[in-house]
Amino acid sequence: MDNRLVLTVLFVVLSWASMGTYAQMTNTTQSPMTVNMTMNGTGSNMTTPMPGNMTTPVPGNMTTPVGGNMTTPMASNMTTPMAGNMTTPVASNMTTPVTTPMAPTLPGEQPVVDLPTNISREQCGNQQLCASEPADCNPSTGSCFFLGVQQNNSTFLFNLAGESDGYIAASLSAPGQTGGATTYICARSSMGSAVRFFAARLNNNNQLTLANLPASSVRGRANGRIIQCTFAASPAAVVRASQFALAIATGPIDTSGTLGAPVLQLRTAPLDLANPNATVIRLPAILPLTAAALTTPISNQGCGSTKLCADEPDGCNPSSSGACTFFSARQQSGQTFNFELSGPTNGYVAAALAPSSNALPTSVTAFVCANNNNSVAFLSGLLNLTQISLVQPVNITSVNGSVNNNEIQCTFTASVPESPAATRAALFSIIVVTGNFNSTTLGVESSNLQIRTNVVNLTDPTANVTNLLTANSSSTAIAFHQPVALTLLFTAGVLGLTML
Repeated sequence: MDNRLVLTVLFVVLSWASMGTYAQMTNTTQSPMTVNMTMNGTGSNMTTPMPGNMTTPVPGNMTTPVGGNMTTPMASNMTTPMAGNMTTPVASNMTTPVTTPMAPTLPGEQPVVDLPTNISREQCGNQQLCASEPADCNPSTGSCFFLGVQQNNSTFLFNLAGESDGYIAASLSAPGQTGGATTYICARSSMGSAVRFFAARLNNNNQLTLANLPASSVRGRANGRIIQCTFAASPAAVVRASQFALAIATGPIDTSGTLGAPVLQLRTAPLDLANPNATVIRLPAILPLTAAALTTPISNQGCGSTKLCADEPDGCNPSSSGACTFFSARQQSGQTFNFELSGPTNGYVAAALAPSSNALPTSVTAFVCANNNNSVAFLSGLLNLTQISLVQPVNITSVNGSVNNNEIQCTFTASVPESPAATRAALFSIIVVTGNFNSTTLGVESSNLQIRTNVVNLTDPTANVTNLLTANSSSTAIAFHQPVALTLLFTAGVLGLTML
């Protein structure tokens, strides 16, 4: 065969083969067989290596290993790991409230978790010692100031409830305790029903100071004005004592956590906390101020020059005579005065400032220094005729006192009200009384009038002071025995009418 003919035939054959291959290559991505192969990946398709499929890379299939998986890399599976699996938290878990303790922010503050149930009187007298105001009230059903104490090994479990717009507090004080009463406080929080819990010391001036005192397992909640909380504490770890007097108080708290002065709602005599059957003696809701030791005896030095004095007998010196009833006033500034008071008594000596000397006083503030187990307890009261009704001392500072050989002495600083007189701001009649004192019940009894003066200016040390009781015997009779005097007058009147 002619070489040229052979070359021509060969060229035609190669050209035809090339054209067929090109056609297959250009149609591969459109071929149903190719789509079948990539979607199903069956063994039969895999064993049919179509030229076009062999040479035509399909980007999505090239990156997927394993035959079966080659045909099933669904876009949704590759890019969508299911929204539910991505977020994981189940809806029910997200909406279920989990109680977490509030983070403490102030000294003495403890974390608090929610109190699930109301405090009640259950087990009072059986497992827990209970004190309440009103007596026998139930904090689970109505208005009630309540403190329950239950021993748990070396600690005690406390249940505290009351009504307040600010806080409620439980105080425990042992006889002779110094440094202030151990106090636990449950306060309203800005977070709905949540409460805050503090430990503090209540000092002799009725002021709370936050302190890091041990307490644990604190739970609490607030519902309207009702605040309830439970906690565990060991007051004996703070003060070594077997008995403690209990008290419940309320007071305000501001947004910064500052606690206002407490107002006493309940107070008891010392109790054995471990005895749920102990007899609870409820005392007047008064916290007496404990006087610091008086190191220098009161004397009449400075009378008439630096301080105004009233005494009985006239001119007596309380530093050398045990039978001297004595009062002095020295102006500190404005309406604030430094006072001295001394009297021969085993019970108490009290001083009052009356606006007039023409009538027996009614609702006049009295300052009381009492013998409380050979130390001085300072109280305030209202003097009506010759009876004193105790009230909580306020605005009293620098209290010092001593009890020695049936003589009580005390010094203190207090502010006095402006007198009704328009020209002078400190015109008063000075009254001094003595009497018996019950240190357990704080009973101020049997007031005996010792000094009652003319109206004098407390700011003038040189003022003329006269004890009207000794200057006029008739005044003494009325002052000491007014009911008897009235009886005698009535009797005399009846006799006079009979004789007519």
